[in-house]
Amino acid sequence: MTVLLRVGAEESRARLCGMTRRAPWRLVVLVTAAVYAAAGWYLSEPGTFWSVDNAVRFVQLESLRRQNYRSLAAVYPASDLDPQHDFYPIAGFSYRRGGRTYLSYPWIFPLVASPLYGWLGHGGLLVVPALAALVVTGLVALTSAQQGSVAGVAAGLLVGVASPLLIYAVVFWDHSLIAALTAGAVALLLPDAKNPDRKARAVLAGLLLGLGPWFRNEAYVFAAAVVLGVWVAGPSWPVVWVLGGAALALFPLWAYHLWWFGHPLGDKGRAVIEAVGQPGLLGYLQGRALVAYEVLVSLEHYERALSPERTPESALLAPGLVAGAHLLGVGLRRDSLAWTAVGGLVLACVGTAPALLKLPVTGLLPSAPFVALAWIRPAADARDRFLWTVLAAYVGGVIAVTDTPGCSGARATSCPRSRCSGCCAARPWQRRGRVTRGCGASLRWCWRGCSRAVWPCRRWG
Repeated sequence: MTVLLRVGAEESRARLCGMTRRAPWRLVVLVTAAVYAAAGWYLSEPGTFWSVDNAVRFVQLESLRRQNYRSLAAVYPASDLDPQHDFYPIAGFSYRRGGRTYLSYPWIFPLVASPLYGWLGHGGLLVVPALAALVVTGLVALTSAQQGSVAGVAAGLLVGVASPLLIYAVVFWDHSLIAALTAGAVALLLPDAKNPDRKARAVLAGLLLGLGPWFRNEAYVFAAAVVLGVWVAGPSWPVVWVLGGAALALFPLWAYHLWWFGHPLGDKGRAVIEAVGQPGLLGYLQGRALVAYEVLVSLEHYERALSPERTPESALLAPGLVAGAHLLGVGLRRDSLAWTAVGGLVLACVGTAPALLKLPVTGLLPSAPFVALAWIRPAADARDRFLWTVLAAYVGGVIAVTDTPGCSGARATSCPRSRCSGCCAARPWQRRGRVTRGCGASLRWCWRGCSRAVWPCRRWG
């Protein structure tokens, strides 16, 4: 009887531990959903858009609806007065073919959102971005909860409400959707000793990665980074299955692009390749330097990407970030509350400086968690090697292939970097005690300062 009671108690304890590990991700998703609802109420307004990119996608959606989904061409109400579309208001985002005007962005995202817009009005435009962002948050919290409940809550909230994902969840844009696809692929491919046979997971992950380019071209770069991460983490055999799954989704897209544009990467992909290779080796290296500055440390307004004006401020704050992160790492390794407090103070100053100085933040904000966590938690096992390789390879890939400096480079890396950094952030929380609590408080203040620098950037198109 004693043995049976002991076994029953152990089973109950195991079930309770399993519940406490599974429950936090649901709580994180609910809290994040409430934050998104408030942010959507504050940032979104019928008939207004965050940028021209959002408005162009809405024009695509309206064109599909007005033509009963029988044509991908853009509707131009003034076509009777301007038959050649010489005065088309968004000519920079369009091209002419067969006497009709087509918009340059992929039409899949507007097509997916169109029924929701018909049912819910303007609010329907935000359903897909918000749900996709919640999927990312839930996946990060769920996978990080393997390191403990605190780790799952911390990582999920950092990614969900203290990263650029907060903005992309409440605007009509496809960044959060790409983040959801890639987050699913990363979650499926995370090294896990309990699942040694990963063929089906690898194929499904590849399929998710292959769906990304249907919406945005930078998904190609992320897919390549994931493949490299799988190969580095080892064993390398899942790479074949990942590539096979990606091919299933990519071959139809390449065939369509080849038929319509004459290039498997489409018109935008072909333009990027031509622009990157055009200036020669010296021009290419100069362009890469500007893009790297923008993506990693820039405090410039995106319109000043080609002629930076705030390099002294960037050069001052970036080393401060590295120094604070290094001191924080020293505090964790030595279990010293004093070192942790000093590092946290430096990070808090760096995080709040852009807001206090009213500086725009382009590259420094998404780089902050990447740099800080690299000092706090170096790669120690296969899981870490996979995440850090994906993160570094993606950022390096975007720097290598972005055609011109501008806000696109930092925007393309912001969500994936935040997602992978959130997964890596779970690891330091394994160490409990006062130093860990101090580290968490320091990171929270740093993120709060950076978020304040972004929140006033509310703008209407």
